[in-house]
Amino acid sequence: MVSDDNAQAALTAEVAKKLDKTATAVNSLKLEGKSKSEVITEARNGLATVSQAQNMANSAENNAKADAASKYLPKGATAVNSDKLGNVAPSGYHRATRDLLSGGVTTTETLMSWLQSQGAFDFAAWSCRCSWSYADNGNIPDSETTCGTIPLAGAVIDVYGALGRCTVVITTATTSSDANAKKQSRFTYVDNGDAYSPGWVRDFNTANPPSTSDVTGRIDFGRI
Repeated sequence: MVSDDNAQAALTAEVAKKLDKTATAVNSLKLEGKSKSEVITEARNGLATVSQAQNMANSAENNAKADAASKYLPKGATAVNSDKLGNVAPSGYHRATRDLLSGGVTTTETLMSWLQSQGAFDFAAWSCRCSWSYADNGNIPDSETTCGTIPLAGAVIDVYGALGRCTVVITTATTSSDANAKKQSRFTYVDNGDAYSPGWVRDFNTANPPSTSDVTGRIDFGRI
């Protein structure tokens, strides 16, 4: 009899652990111990965090685009100073003006001063072409060069280096108002400082071959 009572008690205890098939669990409205409202709140907070992250990403992208726009030209755009070379206007490269290379005698010193005023020594290499006007451009005489008179009208001047440490090359035009000037010639002035014999030389070419006097005393064993 005692055994039957014990069996009944055990069955009752086991049933007490289970829900009736039509019953509802006490926490059936919860997910992992959280109420529906708590789950919704956490979900909304998560979405808000994602939205904030997206906004931050968008802001970073916009900042990067703005930074790039401030540093680089858009496709097809033209730079403000695109018409300049080394920030110097094209006019600084093609004409020697009458104000500084006026007609008459021009010395080497005057030429160097004019080149300096034009910014020629501010660059590793600089070039210009003198205006095609005899009246507005002088000549550098033979007394300055010791190798011929340089007519500057229409001449091209190339400058390399800095003042006092420079090489200046002048290519003259095909005609000149000075009958004694060396036309179609190339003169080179080298200046490495007063202590290193600055001076001019002139190249011989097909238009200006060397004369007999130029080669006298320079023939060595049949070679010039």
